[in-house]
Amino acid sequence: MQKSGRNNACPSCGRTKDADCRWSDDVIFCHQGSNHGPDQSLRVGDTILIDGAPWALVKRNGGYDGNAFVFKPHQEKADTSHRTVNRQELLTKQAKRSIASVSLERFFTAYQRAWDINDLHSLTPQAIDQAITTIEHAAGIGRDLSGNVDQIWREHQDLRDLYKLRFEACLLSINYQVADLAHFRTHYLGQSSAEVMF
Repeated sequence: MQKSGRNNACPSCGRTKDADCRWSDDVIFCHQGSNHGPDQSLRVGDTILIDGAPWALVKRNGGYDGNAFVFKPHQEKADTSHRTVNRQELLTKQAKRSIASVSLERFFTAYQRAWDINDLHSLTPQAIDQAITTIEHAAGIGRDLSGNVDQIWREHQDLRDLYKLRFEACLLSINYQVADLAHFRTHYLGQSSAEVMF
C-alpha cells in the first residue's frame, strides 16, 4: 500500500506533507487533517473522479484511528442518487480551505502576542514601541480577515464550527485593546489623535 509523502501525493486530497493518507488500486484511505483531507461535504455514496475514473466514498470514519474517508472504485448500480464530484474542484476547494485555515491561525497567533503584553504603564519606552507595533499588527490582520470571514464560514462549515466563536471573541478583544492603547498614547504619552490613528 502506498503512503502520501513529499514525492507521492494522495490521489484524493493531494497530501504530501506526511504519510497519513494510504492507498492501493482497490482502496484509498484519505486522512482528515487540519490542512489537507477530503471535502467534508461529501456523503457516503458520492463519487469523485481520480485520473478520469470514479471512486465512491464508502465510509467517513475509516482507517486505524477512524479519521479517514474510505474510497473504493465505483461500481455502477441502478441507484443513481449519488453525486460525482470533479477531483480538480475538490483540490481547489481544499487549497482555499488551507489558505483560510492558515489565515485564521495567523490572526490567532498575532492576537495571542498582543494579549500577552504586560500592562503598558509598566513597560520601558522601547517595550511600549514594540507593544504598539504588536497590537496594531494583530488588529490589522483581524480587520483584513473580517472582510472575508463570512465567505470562509459559508464555504467551509468545519472551519466555522471550529473557529467562528473564537474569532469573534478575539476580534472584539483586540478592538478593545486598540481603544485602550489609543487612550494610553493620548493621555500618558501626550501624542495627538492624528498620531494614534490606526
